[in-house]
Amino acid sequence: MKLSIITLLLILLLCGCSTHPQNENGKFIRIDIENSANNPFNLSNLSKEVSYIKLETNDSCLINSIKAIFYIDNQIIIRDNNSILFFDNTGKFQYKVNHQGDGPEEYLRLSDFDICSKNETMHILDTRKKQILQYDMKGKFQNKKDINFWAIGMQLFNDSTSILYSGNQISQNQSYKFTIYNNIKQSVSGGFYPISQKKSNYLHVHNNTNFSKYGNEFLFYELYNDTIYTLTSTNCIPRYYLNFGASRIPNSYFEKDYKNIMEFQNEMSKNVFSYGISSLLNFHNNILLSYFHNKKKHFLYYNKNDNSNVSFHQITDQNLFNDFIIDIKKYKVNFYSYENYLFTIFDNELYIDGNSKIKDKKIQDELSAVSIDDNPIIRICKITYNCIYNHRTTKTNQKYPSVNL
Repeated sequence: MKLSIITLLLILLLCGCSTHPQNENGKFIRIDIENSANNPFNLSNLSKEVSYIKLETNDSCLINSIKAIFYIDNQIIIRDNNSILFFDNTGKFQYKVNHQGDGPEEYLRLSDFDICSKNETMHILDTRKKQILQYDMKGKFQNKKDINFWAIGMQLFNDSTSILYSGNQISQNQSYKFTIYNNIKQSVSGGFYPISQKKSNYLHVHNNTNFSKYGNEFLFYELYNDTIYTLTSTNCIPRYYLNFGASRIPNSYFEKDYKNIMEFQNEMSKNVFSYGISSLLNFHNNILLSYFHNKKKHFLYYNKNDNSNVSFHQITDQNLFNDFIIDIKKYKVNFYSYENYLFTIFDNELYIDGNSKIKDKKIQDELSAVSIDDNPIIRICKITYNCIYNHRTTKTNQKYPSVNL
């Protein structure tokens, strides 16, 4: 069967990193990125509702690497490498779910994880066993399902539907980037976007997650792809295009015959490129994402109200630290979100280096005992609907010329 022009266009958008996106009306949002600004981004301008939660540290709850944070019913839920840890809203450790193993109710690898708060269930994707396992919120096993193909990401849409993401890995039983999975019937009901055969040979990368959810809106993104997509339960539609200008990766780089991802990345390292996207947080009026420019991690704040943006690699938190400059590389700054909550994690070294700059004496005393090896402190702020960051910004355009196929 011949592909329609629209279907072919959409496939090319996902398969080609720098193909220019359009939606069905020929319009989308282009974000022009400038990397010259060195002005620190002030976190304090995002919200007045801010708290700092020091997570309890003991042998039962040591956190190795945070992959995701949920905030449900005043519980802070942390996805670590292969564990899920529960803390109350004061940071006190409650319990941990870790069923790593080769048993019938266990997973070998916690590849991705999502929570259905309505049904109070946790869904775990195990790439190595090619299974989806379901537990209650206390970690009691409920059921599992063999999916029989390679998947690295999972997004719950509702009670009945999940989308499984396979990246560029073609399996014997799977040749699509996205698989529609029926949670009730525990069966695959379809798939969309065929995987590029060429990219399946080398372009194997894995973010902590490739999805960002806010309310009923689901966004999808990939590393080495400069387009952000609106994801539905049956389709993927270009929504935002990151315009890196002359520093973007040329399409020709993706058409070469690389043996593996290392060969591709070695070729990339010979040049100064900008590319994204390594993380993305979506809110009502704004987006916060990370990308790489000249081999260095940058963040981008985008305002949906006036289509403006600002790029940064330094931040301040003036309500806490006055004008102390926080280098995002030195202090390993990472952002996470759950609905309208923004979580910021710094290396604990920040609270040691910047302690004398802290305005609030009570907080200063509380943080003075922080050790490098302690569990992290979580900065939680609530992003309200009318939050508009006041910063010198770069205007964006909302139209783009037609795609050349």
